[in-house]
Amino acid sequence: LRRRYGGGARTVIGMVSRLHRGKVHADLLAAFAKIPAGPNDIRLWLVGDGPERGRLGAQVRNLGLEDRVVFAGDRNDARDWTAAMDIFVHPTNAEGLPNAVLEAMAAGKPVISSRIDGLKELITPGIDGWLVEPGDTAALADAIQYVLDHPDEAAEVARAGAERVRTHFSLARQIGAYDELFRSLVAERAAPVSASDPR
Repeated sequence: LRRRYGGGARTVIGMVSRLHRGKVHADLLAAFAKIPAGPNDIRLWLVGDGPERGRLGAQVRNLGLEDRVVFAGDRNDARDWTAAMDIFVHPTNAEGLPNAVLEAMAAGKPVISSRIDGLKELITPGIDGWLVEPGDTAALADAIQYVLDHPDEAAEVARAGAERVRTHFSLARQIGAYDELFRSLVAERAAPVSASDPR
């Protein structure tokens, strides 16, 4: 993937998400345009498709980023694309607990996302990722530039992010939590009810 779509760039930044307004790809493009780089320094991959594809393509042309941005479209191998990225960026206005971010963290990628519910519970800024305010493209650009300028720190934060996902958000842990919840509900339902209990 790096050989075919990397354009010889030393660094690949990417996002994996459906192209719609809720994910604010436009903010990522605006932030990416603020980062000074030659044509072979940094490339941005947008993996996914959706109703915003045409508008985002026009934005890329208006910003003069045609040689630096790749629209990969819908992919069955999105995890391979994530594995080939150096930095994973996921700006969004509304989110629960995005699988794309969990997978990027599990893959050991430095992750930059938005300071909103769900992601605030997942990422502690500067410890296992970075968060910026939604819609603040200058802060998003600064965060990306910071990660680019501090590769050793970014690698350490990425390792911490991978460990956090393995420890707290693994499939086995989620299954265990559901099992514990269901058992507690069954036990509560089976408990004898006294005459004074309103149930």
